[in-house]
Amino acid sequence: MVLKSTQSKNAVERWVVLDNNGNTLFDGTLADALIYYNANKENEIKDSYVVDGSFVDKKRTPTGEIKLNSGFKDLKATFNASKTTQQASPTWEPFKGGIYSYSFSANSTEELILTPYHYDHDQVPRTLSRIHVHWATSEASAGTIRWGFEITYAKGHGQEAFKEPFFVYVEQTVNSGKTEFHYIAEDEGGQLGNGEIEPDTLVLIRCFRDGSHINDTYPAKAWGFTADFHYISDHETTIGRRPPFDVPTA
Repeated sequence: MVLKSTQSKNAVERWVVLDNNGNTLFDGTLADALIYYNANKENEIKDSYVVDGSFVDKKRTPTGEIKLNSGFKDLKATFNASKTTQQASPTWEPFKGGIYSYSFSANSTEELILTPYHYDHDQVPRTLSRIHVHWATSEASAGTIRWGFEITYAKGHGQEAFKEPFFVYVEQTVNSGKTEFHYIAEDEGGQLGNGEIEPDTLVLIRCFRDGSHINDTYPAKAWGFTADFHYISDHETTIGRRPPFDVPTA
């Protein structure tokens, strides 16, 4: 099924739901058309639907497509593909069986330079991104772990220089009795956004366990896997491949 914008004879915008042969299944307002679609989609799973008309939501970048189910996505960087530095580095060692991962000491500050984050063309403008770490305990002790991030970023296409680095810290407390449990420590405040992040923005990060800090009380090494950003998406593409992204690019 396809959701399509049209206009009635009195110039009032209407929305229709069409079947795969172009036959009209529903004609009404956008809200009613979405209700109809969701009730009759017959288990179709698609990320986006072509919009062929003049609909523009002033709260977001027009994209030429509309994503019916908006929500969070992950912008990912795995520790396995990251680089160590000349400073204290985590240890590459067996995690489970023959599967290796990085372990971070409880007694020092150990760091990785993460793979650069490249923002795609699907983020809702002026919304915040929240960084988080996927990690696991190594023994059944209780305590608080503290992760740190030194961050710089810049918009693409020659618009600006990379910003002076700033720091974000995320702390998470775990209970005893949970060895090799998978945890996600997330920055709830959100550090990137408010119009500063757009498609083709690059984010560079030094990630570290702040094991020497007084707040880090988890007494054992911690396994680190990925550091990702949660960001909000309601579309798949933009009609421009460079700024301004709401203007078609030849």
